[in-house]
Amino acid sequence: MKKIYISLVLCFFIANSWSQEYKRMITAGTYTVQEIQAEAEAYFAIVGTERGKGYNPYKRWEYNALRNMDENGMLKSPEFYFNELQNYNSYINQNRSVAYNGNWEQLGPTSWNATSGWNPGVGRVTSIAVDKTNNNHIIVGANTGGVWKTINGGISWTVLTDNLSNLNVYALAIDPTNSSTYFWGSTGGTIFKSTDAGATWNFLASTGSGNVNKILIDPTNTNKMYCSVEGGGIFKSTNGGVAWTIINPSATTGYDVEFKPGNTNVIYASGTQFYKSTDGGATFNTGNSLSNWTQQYVSGTLDWISSGANQNNSVTPRTGNGLGLFYINNYTQPTTRLVSPALNMSGATNPVLKFSFTQAVWAGDQDELKVLYKTSAGGNWVELANYTNNITAWSDITLNLPNVTSNYYIAFEGKAKYGHGITLDDISVEATNLGVVFQEGFENVANLFGGGPKMIGVSAADPSVVYVLEAVSGVFGGFHKSTDSGSTFTKLDHAGKNYFGYSSDPTDVNDADRGQAPRDMDIAVNPQNALDVHIAGVLSWRSTDGGENFNITSQWIPGNASGQGIGYCHADIDIMEYIGNATDGYKLYVGTDGGIFVADNPLNVSSTYYRDLTSGLGIRQFYKIGISQTDPVIVSGGSQDNGTSVLGSDGIWKDWLGADGMETFVDKNNSNIIYGTSQFGSLYRSSTQGNNYNSINTPEGKSGNWITPFEQDPSLTNV
Repeated sequence: MKKIYISLVLCFFIANSWSQEYKRMITAGTYTVQEIQAEAEAYFAIVGTERGKGYNPYKRWEYNALRNMDENGMLKSPEFYFNELQNYNSYINQNRSVAYNGNWEQLGPTSWNATSGWNPGVGRVTSIAVDKTNNNHIIVGANTGGVWKTINGGISWTVLTDNLSNLNVYALAIDPTNSSTYFWGSTGGTIFKSTDAGATWNFLASTGSGNVNKILIDPTNTNKMYCSVEGGGIFKSTNGGVAWTIINPSATTGYDVEFKPGNTNVIYASGTQFYKSTDGGATFNTGNSLSNWTQQYVSGTLDWISSGANQNNSVTPRTGNGLGLFYINNYTQPTTRLVSPALNMSGATNPVLKFSFTQAVWAGDQDELKVLYKTSAGGNWVELANYTNNITAWSDITLNLPNVTSNYYIAFEGKAKYGHGITLDDISVEATNLGVVFQEGFENVANLFGGGPKMIGVSAADPSVVYVLEAVSGVFGGFHKSTDSGSTFTKLDHAGKNYFGYSSDPTDVNDADRGQAPRDMDIAVNPQNALDVHIAGVLSWRSTDGGENFNITSQWIPGNASGQGIGYCHADIDIMEYIGNATDGYKLYVGTDGGIFVADNPLNVSSTYYRDLTSGLGIRQFYKIGISQTDPVIVSGGSQDNGTSVLGSDGIWKDWLGADGMETFVDKNNSNIIYGTSQFGSLYRSSTQGNNYNSINTPEGKSGNWITPFEQDPSLTNV
């Protein structure tokens, strides 16, 4: 019997690494769209809506959510829609035949043709995986564009997910021992599997909520798999992905996971901290644990750690190079006590506790600190002080210690509520007759990372070298290097530089606060040379000295790239991967908001550094389209990240506007005249069917909605 497949429109989130409570509400799946809108708008009213603040990604989510919500304002999970689609297709195939008249034809565009658009591309590529036995066998994933395959190195592409509608793809992996087995990670912690090279897919498992950012398969035992989940943590499967268990409870979010080259028992993982396991994921060590203290979990499993700064680098150590930090990047509100060792305070006169602390509010979210004591190991904690206010600069505190004994304990109880983190420094317990009984400055630790998202780089050329690329508030936050397999790190000096912005000059002060990490953030290290390091944000950069210095390798505007003698690559790089082998050499592949690009010779930077491999991928994300009333061949479309394009009467697409393309239409009387908009109602007109354009002033100079509706009067001319 002929199989009939009906594709349903799935309501999957166009999710990014947003901040604050509204992000948790999105991933929780228990809030209405209206509740999320109210929370998000309150947040952006405080932090602003400029580029790099996360407002545009939120508005993209909002647009799709408003279209896909049910009558109660709720959105369903990816698993729900996948199962409904499978059930419906099964019903159709078993119970009736359906006849269709006519065939659908894809109009494109599947390649870019820039006329007056300033950042040409096709569509967003978020993930790349390669067959370890055949470097020409590559699969890529697109945001709402599905999974695509090439077996000839990108010369041609085949779609693998047309029957799954517009399902988000954030992570891909190919089984290293069976190249017909694929895995992909989506939103909602969802993982899918194919055992026939993508011909069919099955829902495999869910790891909870959030985007599955990375899937890693143990090449020595492919039943062992690991994945990192944004907003979820680090997970392990021992049965080929059928079931997953969180393996590092202290990691409340997951961005990256890597093996030490040549030793799959050593695992590096990252969220807002760096973690190392030497026993196949059974246990993890942060390297910045506090050995003088014990951690007592009141709720959750979040640890106090040592750090070089708070979450957004607004607080640095009061003295020395370290501080204590308690921070969570979601709204689960864990509470943990940092407990001192037993202190012999017997006979102490005028005993006091001295410490300095901050707890900076973030968009209305306030962490909370309590100070407690108890008089014996088995005694009850007694509250000595509590702090629930916004403290942005170091506050020096002295508290009298009552009821001292020979077995005395103090504790700092942190409740993380998505503020910028509680920080402690210069803790001292003193008495007039005893002097300093206990002291902590958080200096004697190996790894003083900040509290931002992190990505990990390793190289088979030197397995002892580990790099950690760090972000803070969307921009570059630091670059760390280890030469002892991740046991200790050194932070390399890149003060005053931002490698995640739009400028080719990392010291450009006008670009200092621009970036979209961790959405656009990755690192790749040459497998044949551990000193050859590539990093990316909006643009790509290369170091030939192990991260001491970085030089620009791409620009996001073709003319600028050519003028600087570097490659053109679409803005906003999601992923970088070295693909190759020792015999044939290695190429550097990058997935961007405009498609997939490759540096065939990543050691030689030039104006032809990157080659576009996107041609043939039907992954353009159109918001709106307009069809000519005088020539039905002519179609204009506005798309996410890739501007506004028009399919002309000659059958050729022209990309004539950049940014996000929105509402667009063709003049009802003259098909050479095209109107288009970018976000918030910026209006443009082309009278040459997309060869050039002029801007049109908006009414009273005001902005509109994310997608501002406009139309042509059906009767009057030029109205």
